[in-house]
Amino acid sequence: MRHLLGVTKQYISMRTLCTTAMRKNDNRKLDHKMLGAIRIRAVERVGAGESQEVVIQARGISRVRIYEWLAAYHEGGYEALKVKKLFGRPAKLTGKHLDRLYRIITMKNPMQLKFFYALWTRSMVREVIWDGTLRRIQ
Repeated sequence: MRHLLGVTKQYISMRTLCTTAMRKNDNRKLDHKMLGAIRIRAVERVGAGESQEVVIQARGISRVRIYEWLAAYHEGGYEALKVKKLFGRPAKLTGKHLDRLYRIITMKNPMQLKFFYALWTRSMVREVIWDGTLRRIQ
């Protein structure tokens, strides 16, 4: 029983520690190019003689991350710290098609387009996309 209570207390204290240690200014919310600048500045500060711990506290980054950045800098210089292009799934609709779709949905009633209901549904929008741009969205 004592062991179980110890684990519970330990869990509660770790949970409290984790929730209080979370920062409100998370770097993931920053612009992609800004992250590259943060990496470069952090490595420059360490290179100027500042302690890694001071830079970690000032920038709000993890200890592992600063050492990864320093290793990347030593291997490839500042080029290794710059941001790379983000890859992702290409858009299925162009800006022109999205503008047209927006105008159709906001300016017209579905009944004007021979739909049975007066409120837009996903299937109706899919059908408008299929008919209007000859692209099929699923």
